[in-house]
Amino acid sequence: MEQKIKLNSEGIMKNRGVEKILKKLKEYGFKIYNQYSDDDGNYYFMIDNMVISYDINCKVLSIAFKASTKPEVVANNVLILKEVDEIKDFIIMESFIYKGTKILSGKEAHKYIEETHGKKEVGKYIREQNELDILLYSKYFGHC
Repeated sequence: MEQKIKLNSEGIMKNRGVEKILKKLKEYGFKIYNQYSDDDGNYYFMIDNMVISYDINCKVLSIAFKASTKPEVVANNVLILKEVDEIKDFIIMESFIYKGTKILSGKEAHKYIEETHGKKEVGKYIREQNELDILLYSKYFGHC
């Protein structure tokens, strides 16, 4: 049973499921950066830590989380979206991350996270050691 896609005055898909998802996202304070529909009956929400796709014909919600999203945030977001009764099924897709203009997904995304996290930790340690050296060995901080 295929539904005809109706658009509101702003050109956004008008559908009960889409409207309920949008209401739920706003209720919980999610920042929606972009939202759009395609000709196949899918509606997309671009949010800071996830991308959501809703198929209005099957009433299936697909979610892809940013690879750096903490598991408790993922679980909380899924539980929030499960409150929408128009959604009949959920699909959790591969995680992703942006690397410049390229999108990495799955294992490649997690490998990139581990590499950049390690570099950040080393840099943080070096800064902390520099600050400690200044505190331990500096005699003057200047005069006011």
